[in-house]
Amino acid sequence: MFLFCIIAFLVTLVIGIVGVVRRRNKQYILWFILSAVLLTLTVLSSFTFKSGSEISNDSLSQTITMTTFDTDWAEQVNGIANIDLSETEKSDQISNLAKSYKLEDRNELRDYEKYLVNQFKSKEYLRDTKNDHYMLVNIFIATVVDIYYNDSDNRPIKAFAFDFLQNTKYTYRGVNAVDSDVVKENEEQMTKALEKIK
Repeated sequence: MFLFCIIAFLVTLVIGIVGVVRRRNKQYILWFILSAVLLTLTVLSSFTFKSGSEISNDSLSQTITMTTFDTDWAEQVNGIANIDLSETEKSDQISNLAKSYKLEDRNELRDYEKYLVNQFKSKEYLRDTKNDHYMLVNIFIATVVDIYYNDSDNRPIKAFAFDFLQNTKYTYRGVNAVDSDVVKENEEQMTKALEKIK
């Protein structure tokens, strides 16, 4: 868009200048007005281009963070994030993927637990609920951690992962707002669970 606007601006400016010099006709003043409009579009598109690149860099940093995890499920999550389905359908597919996922060892589980805790402590986990990839990765990891432990274990990390999952899933689906009472109550329970983990 930016390049197109620059070229269009230059073409209309040249036509306007040539028309005024050769014919000195008032209709060519419209070419100057058109070139001014295209110059304005060029400037505006350059700002849009810059902000778009900042967003993609942010998404890229989240993707790079995720490369430390198993690439098989990460590729499947990425595929689901990019298909044309509703948020509910996408999160259901991710939940099914997580339920069938087999952890390699306890270290992988610990990595996932640390990831969830870090996302919560940094207040990042609900920052961008429209980012399909990021939210689906969080749903996947929280589901894996939640289903690993039995309900009878009463482990604080299970309670933490369950509330993390509820907040992530239902804000992503649009059922709960990020600042809703339900989300805040879950976050209070998550904070209490973290205190027991220490």
